[in-house]
Amino acid sequence: MAVAPIDPVRLLKKYKWLLVISLLVGAVIGGAAHFVLMRVYPIYEKTAIFEILAPKVDPAEPNVKPDEDELERFMATQVLAMRSETVLQRVVDDPGLMTYAPKWASQFKEKGAVNRNEARRELEDIVAARVMSGSQFIKLGVRWTDAKDVTWLVNRVREEYISWLGQRERDFRQRTMQSIKTQIDGLDTEIKGMQQRREDELKNRGIDSLDARFNEANEGIRLAQEQEANILAALEAYQDALKRYEADASAPGGIRFDDVLRSEVEQQPIVQEHLRAIQALESQLRTLANSGFGTEHVQYKATKAQLDGERAQLDALREQELVRMFNGRLESTRNNIQQFKAQLNEAQARIARYKERASELTQVKKVIEDYDTNIDSLTRQRGELQQKDRELKALQEQATQRDYAERVLYLDRIRQVQWDDVPPDIPVFPTLKIMIPLGVVLIGGLTASGVVLRELLDQRVKSAADVALIPRTRVVGMIPAAANDPSRPKAVETAFRDQPNGVIAEAYRQVRAQVMDRMQKAGHRSLLVVAGMPDSGATSAAINLAMGMAASDRRVLLIDANLRRPAVHRILARAEQPGLVDVLSGSQTLEATIQQTENPNLDVLAVGSRPQRLYERLASEAMGKLMGDATARYDLVIIDTAPAVVSGDAQALAGRCDATLLVVRAFNEKRGLVARVRGQFEESNSEFLGVLVNGVRIAAGGYMKRNIRVTHAYQNKPE
Repeated sequence: MAVAPIDPVRLLKKYKWLLVISLLVGAVIGGAAHFVLMRVYPIYEKTAIFEILAPKVDPAEPNVKPDEDELERFMATQVLAMRSETVLQRVVDDPGLMTYAPKWASQFKEKGAVNRNEARRELEDIVAARVMSGSQFIKLGVRWTDAKDVTWLVNRVREEYISWLGQRERDFRQRTMQSIKTQIDGLDTEIKGMQQRREDELKNRGIDSLDARFNEANEGIRLAQEQEANILAALEAYQDALKRYEADASAPGGIRFDDVLRSEVEQQPIVQEHLRAIQALESQLRTLANSGFGTEHVQYKATKAQLDGERAQLDALREQELVRMFNGRLESTRNNIQQFKAQLNEAQARIARYKERASELTQVKKVIEDYDTNIDSLTRQRGELQQKDRELKALQEQATQRDYAERVLYLDRIRQVQWDDVPPDIPVFPTLKIMIPLGVVLIGGLTASGVVLRELLDQRVKSAADVALIPRTRVVGMIPAAANDPSRPKAVETAFRDQPNGVIAEAYRQVRAQVMDRMQKAGHRSLLVVAGMPDSGATSAAINLAMGMAASDRRVLLIDANLRRPAVHRILARAEQPGLVDVLSGSQTLEATIQQTENPNLDVLAVGSRPQRLYERLASEAMGKLMGDATARYDLVIIDTAPAVVSGDAQALAGRCDATLLVVRAFNEKRGLVARVRGQFEESNSEFLGVLVNGVRIAAGGYMKRNIRVTHAYQNKPE
């Protein structure tokens, strides 16, 4: 079953006074309830507030941010602890319970003693602890009907919670200190073991001083590298010289001797000896010339021949010495190169040995450094643990010295910020600012709920929106109630004719447009207008639609087929007979029974004589022939018939018509009836155009009032 939509504006306008009265009654009831409860059941509340602090951040780690989730979890844990069974059981086990909270404790007194289990369960109900929104505060409170009792109870819960925290803190510190001692002992053992392994590593490798061995290896590498550089320089020089000598030896004109070599040859003793002999012969030759011996003199020629031979011998000697000394230089250079290569290999081997030693020492050094790093780390950890142990011992000593009421509880994270022993003098419940709005909300809400429920359960069709809730059902239009039409038509049945500028007439024009559009597209010529229930206004709808169609230059025939309560002839002031039933009986012809109206485009076929009103004839072949003749003569045939609920005439006529229009009156038919009638018409050969909602009141849809006024003002505005 579809539920009708709720229009809040309409409901407020319709039930505004009922809602106003309900609000006033609610305020009165709320005020009265306040004064009654103040006398019979006042509720007092006493609270204590604790501040929860975030865990301290280690100064050595400034980048570590507080864990907000941890703080929330810690606060939630403390809320549970305040109301824990352990804390509450200690409160009810207190010997002063009957003395300081006698009214509350007397509820659980059995045979002269307090039932502790029952008292604890009740205490769980009246003790509340919660985190105050948007803060780091926890509010602990107790609510009951006696101010002194709640004051003692909340303070006992607070004190027992603090006692529980103190014991937990002592246990925690004791466990922590024991754990620290165990860790320190373990670190001492590990440090000693690591120091011993360090010494064993040095001893096994025969190293007494790692730094001295490192210096020795590095110095050896440095000296060997210097020697290598010197050898490489000399070797390079000899190799360059060898290349020059080999080039001179392979010169095209023979060996090419440089000036240095020639100078060295000139300094050879044998060469010097020949040079001195030549010089002596040259001196003798000059003496002979000076003495008058001519060039042809025998002695002069002999001396000259001896000089030439000496010179030739000197040249040969020079060449021989140059070759000998050049070959000696070449061989010496080659020998030097071999020697320097040998020295270079030896120097490089020394460098490799020193580097291997340095690498070995580096590995040893890394191992030793790892040992030293681990030893330092363990030593630092031991120092931190020792410092923490000293701090815990100091805190434990301070906890016994600080004033009890000003203590920062449980690892410096919980602080008491508000509590006292003064009983509250004003109850938290009831209060006028709560009771009056509560009464208003309750009574007003119940009234509004009843109104809404009534509207939801009301199955009557009140407006087009209710029809739209029915599946596969189309709304053709709405006709407002005559009382809402400012033009005040004398008769709603002929409103289109009598008040053409009225709101009702305009509504029928809108319906006419939709009906004609559907019928023209489908080629329909006949329309059956039927009511769901009596007094729905189907006859008025048929007449006004017929007048509207005729006004649009269409030839229209209006047939009154309501054999039970015919009204068309009376409304249009025409003769009741002869008419439809006379044509169906064969006693009259269609042409003879049709009556004209003031509108030349609108004719009427009245119901006919009373003796001939046999209902079965509406389903006869004669009715089919009549419809065929009528649709041939007219552009549109409109038939009015009896309501669908009271007879089957409409079902019979639907099979003879092209289209069917159902008329329902607002607040008269229910949606179920409309759905059933629509189903019946859909089974016939005619097309079901939809539903016309008649007599819609302004109260049924608040938005209609302004539309009606605007329409009337626009239609009747003076030119």
